[in-house]
Amino acid sequence: MNRLARELIEEAGGEVLGERYLPLEETAVERIVLDIERQRPSFILNNFIGPSSYAFLAAIRALGACNPAFLPENCPVVSCDLQESELPHIGLGVATGQLCAAAYFDTVATPENASFKAQVAAKFGSQRRISSVFASAYASVKLCTEAIITAGTDDPTAVARQLSAAPLPTVLGPILINPDTRHAALPFHLGRINDEGGFDIIASQPAIAADPYLTGRRTRPPAQLRIVS
Repeated sequence: MNRLARELIEEAGGEVLGERYLPLEETAVERIVLDIERQRPSFILNNFIGPSSYAFLAAIRALGACNPAFLPENCPVVSCDLQESELPHIGLGVATGQLCAAAYFDTVATPENASFKAQVAAKFGSQRRISSVFASAYASVKLCTEAIITAGTDDPTAVARQLSAAPLPTVLGPILINPDTRHAALPFHLGRINDEGGFDIIASQPAIAADPYLTGRRTRPPAQLRIVS
């Protein structure tokens, strides 16, 4: 993720001011936050997961309370691994205004997502949080099952051929498996954390071809970014 971010930032004329790592579940983020305060970046890319991410977002909130330059509207934190089900662990209001990139948020306004959420509510109750991990797992199994039924066999070659034949509707949107990489092109959504412990989608883009092996041959996304104020 950081390699790709560095490429894109430098291509856009930007500069990476620092890159720091922590052991999994480490919550001692003070030195990193002090470094951020000193470097004064335009935005922060957050790849921490679990408790490390929660502690970091809380520390950035505290920094913003002391220095308005680090409020979300001035220096946003953009997370790549944050899910709806994790927001309560951070605390309501702690990460409000911060951003997250994902292929799915439970606020996606499509008929497929409305139907999916109704099924989840009927099965697990209306309070069950739906994340991109949950939705992706569901879409993967559904795609495989439908491909087997359509192909009339569970032979891997026949199933793979079916998955690459044409885009198939899913809760993530139309999905097509690339026959060369065996990876799916996925949509892009940028969500802003709200006070209710969810994400408001503020920008979206159609499915982007994957570059899973970092060969540098990734397809440039089309100029169709839709931004919602």
